[in-house]
Amino acid sequence: MHDLTRSTREASPTGSGTAFRKQPEGLRELPPTRQVQLLSGRLYFALPKGGKTGIVDMLRSVATELAAYFLDHPAVDVELPWGGPEPDREKQSFPLSLTTT
Repeated sequence: MHDLTRSTREASPTGSGTAFRKQPEGLRELPPTRQVQLLSGRLYFALPKGGKTGIVDMLRSVATELAAYFLDHPAVDVELPWGGPEPDREKQSFPLSLTTT
């Protein structure tokens, strides 16, 4: 059963935009390379806000909590359109580890 309370608690320190990321290896730095967006009830992948990619540092305590969460809740491959919700957009698949929806 999905523990939404724990999922939300684990996502909060990282910020909602950085919640959809990689598996636990090297978790002290989180590389925001994409996010899931919702428009008119349709999900799609897009670049982070403002197209900003790079490295987000996090406290060791946050990394430890996220690593424990990821061990209990492995990533699932999700295929969504890239760049917008329109059905004719190219679909891409990425592993999602954490959601708040």
